[in-house]
Amino acid sequence: MKELSILNVKITHIGKSELIDFVRRQIEQKEKTKLYTVNNEFIVDAQKNARYRGVLNNSTISVADSTGVVWAAKKLFKENIERLPGADLTYDLLELANDKHLRVFLLGGSSGVGEMAKKIIKIKYPLIKSVDCLDGVKISPDKKDEELLAKINKTSPDMIFVALGSPKQEFWIDSNEKNINSSLFIGVGGTLDFISGKIKRAPDFMRKSGLEWLYRLFRQPSRFARIFKALVTFVVLVNRASRKT
Repeated sequence: MKELSILNVKITHIGKSELIDFVRRQIEQKEKTKLYTVNNEFIVDAQKNARYRGVLNNSTISVADSTGVVWAAKKLFKENIERLPGADLTYDLLELANDKHLRVFLLGGSSGVGEMAKKIIKIKYPLIKSVDCLDGVKISPDKKDEELLAKINKTSPDMIFVALGSPKQEFWIDSNEKNINSSLFIGVGGTLDFISGKIKRAPDFMRKSGLEWLYRLFRQPSRFARIFKALVTFVVLVNRASRKT
């Protein structure tokens, strides 16, 4: 696996099939994997947050979640990397859990969302050995919560999908993975909202063309500041970096 540094944030040059195979081997060998799906906003936020940047760079694998990160890799390094959106990757990992009869834990999401996602996952992936969840609770990424860790460890999960939003979910994973008996830790943001049906994803043609941001802006105008950061600030920073190379 080749690693790139986009504005000092690690991005792993890896394809989906290679990634899934790597995760499978890690689980079989009971090795830990911290998997982050990095988009433009992550990278912009990491410019002024040294702790966040360090956590992202301490991942096992950080994949390109957005077309912007793919564009930046091409512009800065002339590398054609594969886009691996976190929402899509979640389904691929659930397929792996189904094939290998693994245990899954869903952590985070608003009240009822995790439970609904759990029900849908159990129907769609009936061979997953167990699906447990904890939603609608306040979780501190820095405070060691022995009760929470005990609840998770009691289920012996192979995969933990952490839906706390960024950067909270990455901070939580980085702080707690050593105390949890699981192989895969992945931050999934609002993916449980999609799985549960609480929020509808953009149509396929918009996702494939990199326009999912436009759909989400239309549905959630309150995201304007975040989208400006991802579309304008990120592009300015990458263009500035390209002139220095």
